[in-house]
Parts: sequence; structure tokens; C-alpha cells
Amino acid sequence: MIGVAAEEDRRDVQKIWKTCFGDADAYIRFFIKTHLPAGRCLVSKEGGRAVAMLFLLPSRCFYGGEGRAVQYVYAAATLPEFRRRGLMEGLLAYAHETAVAQGMLFTCLKPASEALYRYYGKLGYHTAFHVTHRILPASALDAQFHLSKADADTVFAQRAQTFPVGLLWGRELFDFVLREWKMGGGESLAFPGGYCMACKDGQRVLCKEIVPGGWTLSAVAAALCERYGLPETEFRLPWNGAPTPDGGMLRPADDALDPAAFEAARPYFNLMLD
Repeated sequence: MIGVAAEEDRRDVQKIWKTCFGDADAYIRFFIKTHLPAGRCLVSKEGGRAVAMLFLLPSRCFYGGEGRAVQYVYAAATLPEFRRRGLMEGLLAYAHETAVAQGMLFTCLKPASEALYRYYGKLGYHTAFHVTHRILPASALDAQFHLSKADADTVFAQRAQTFPVGLLWGRELFDFVLREWKMGGGESLAFPGGYCMACKDGQRVLCKEIVPGGWTLSAVAAALCERYGLPETEFRLPWNGAPTPDGGMLRPADDALDPAAFEAARPYFNLMLD
């Protein structure tokens, strides 16, 4: 049986998450506390208990001169002993039917492996979002500016103005993503005219999103490497059109949406939960 998770399903949802993803209990509680009461968790039940789940996070996509509602699938998982029974296919079909009924443009997700790209492809999903990865070493020159904590209101306004085509969170989900990013050790950093979302990632800095504000990436890399004491920075940038090994996928809920044409518009997909 498929339905929206209720408070009575909380422990089952926590068990599925812990079993399938192994995240820290504090993170699991943090995520579920925000999204389960909001009716964003779908579950499939066997014997009265939830054994498969996914979360549907609301967002908007700006494409073709208009903004349309979309939904992002996150934390899709089935307990190991209940796999290969079609439970996840049922949840994804339910999510698609919901998107169609509510007049959304599409449902999207970010697969975690090559096998999952093939799996979702068989269920009607198309790769349509890409991210360009670029690694720059610390500059031999001193940083040209210092980084400071970014104001959430400014970041929200700047990203809405900078990325005209693609997936952008509304304010509630944006604030949640910022909290989630901070919980994982990430920072929102401001500099003259722009901002970046950065964290330490092994032996390099990861810059997950950037609005450079007229500065070169080398200048930003110099400031980030100086701040974190690391030799290089990996930037995740809006897609430049070159082939990429990974990307987000979508399933149209509106028959008028052509996934290939949408992909060609290079939609933005950086600041996702992945």
C-alpha cells in the first residue's frame, strides 16, 4: 500500500534511512523532522509497516519564459529484504501521477551510481541536467580579497538573478538546504559582488555553487585555498556543453516538455541534495 507517511511511520522511515544510507542519526532526525510533517514522504507498506520510501521536495523550474512547479526525488530506498518486488517502481509511478495531476512540469532526481542511471532510464527518466567540474590550484599570488560569512537574503536574491534557466528552491527549501550544508561542514561565503558555497573535501576545497561577481575563478580559488589551507579548489559550475559522466534526470509530467530541448538550454542544477 502506498501513501503519504504519517507520524506513526517515523520510526519505520528512520530505520529505512539508517539501513540503506547509514547516515548519522542526528542528520536523519534533522531531515525527517522538517519534511515528514510537511507530507513530503511517500512510503510503501507491507504488513502494516513502511518498507520503502522516497521524499518529494517541491521546487520551481524556470524555462521557456515561465516558472513551473516541479518536484525533486530524494532518499529513495527500500529495505534489502523487500527489494525486487516492484515497490520502488510503484512509489515512482505514484510520484509521477501526482506531478501530472498537479500540473507540474516534471519530476527530477540525481542518481548515485551508473546502475541507477540505467534503472531510472527504464522508468521514463532522461538525463537533462549537467554540471561542469573544474579544478584550479592555489594561485602563486596572494588572495585579492577576504571571504566573510554570506547573508542568506543576499545569496537567495543573487542566485535568482544569476541562473535564469533551471531548478531553484523556494525560500523555505533554500533555508533548509543552507542548514543542511552547514550541518555537513559547509560555509556560505561572501566577497565583493558575489558569493560561494564551499567546504573542505579531503585535500581540496569543494565549491558547490558560485556567483563570481566579476572575479575570475582563479581569484576565488586563491581566496578559498588561503581560507582552508589547501592546495586546490574544485568548482561545480553551470554546464558548459561538454560531455559529462554524471547529471540529473527528469521525467516529464507535461507532454509538451521535450527533454532533449530542455537539456540543450543548459538548465542549472547545482545546489541540490546529493
